[in-house]
Amino acid sequence: MQKYIILIAAFFIQLCLGAGYSWSTFVPALKEFYGLTTAQTQSIFGTGSLAATILIFLGGRIQDRLGPKNSRLYRRNNFQQQLYIGRLLKALIRRFLFFSVSWRPPVSDLPICALSRAR
Repeated sequence: MQKYIILIAAFFIQLCLGAGYSWSTFVPALKEFYGLTTAQTQSIFGTGSLAATILIFLGGRIQDRLGPKNSRLYRRNNFQQQLYIGRLLKALIRRFLFFSVSWRPPVSDLPICALSRAR
């Protein structure tokens, strides 16, 4: 049974590594849809790689200090908090952009238009 667990874990590790190697397939889409330059797309990739390296190092240190069970609980709670904060920030940014930049009141909501329709 232990061999199959190692096989499954190795498969997922290779899948994660493949995501990094497939970055070049995302670059044309980022350039086309978002208008990014090649340097900007490579800085996104470099920042992600650097963050992964630093976080793997820190995760190992945390596991050495807390033990595998406690570090797993810490990582799970941290991940959930990051998801919550990310969703909250996304909602706040969308609301800010919606109300400050692109929001225009519908014409039918204006009282002047309601009076002009009555004629």
